[in-house]
Amino acid sequence: MTSLTLHGTYIFSFSIICLIFSYIFVVLSFISVELLAAGGFIVFTWPLFDLLWHPSLSVPLFGQVCFAIMIALFDGVAPVTAAEAFPSHVRCTAVAISHNLCKALLGGTSPMAATYLIDKTYNEMAPAVYLR
Repeated sequence: MTSLTLHGTYIFSFSIICLIFSYIFVVLSFISVELLAAGGFIVFTWPLFDLLWHPSLSVPLFGQVCFAIMIALFDGVAPVTAAEAFPSHVRCTAVAISHNLCKALLGGTSPMAATYLIDKTYNEMAPAVYLR
């Protein structure tokens, strides 16, 4: 299986699961959904990263779908959480600035940090520690 196939499966499953969790959010409170996702990342990051190195086809695919589920738990409720975090007169500006700063500082430096950790520790599982 190529990485393109794995990534395509991840994107497809993420899109479907994000819609499902957005609906679940309506039934549950968004705090409980976000706490569930945070707990999932704390507990399952290392085992799921370990699945990605398996030579079989289905095992990395299962790991990618599990990561998609955990990320969809966050992303399904993130717009509502961001909208409720700020008052209406500054909402658009505050959400835009906070979202873009976080993506630039944390998301933009993630590949560099992961490469640095792998280089210094000689452990390909080091990005799992960074992800936690």
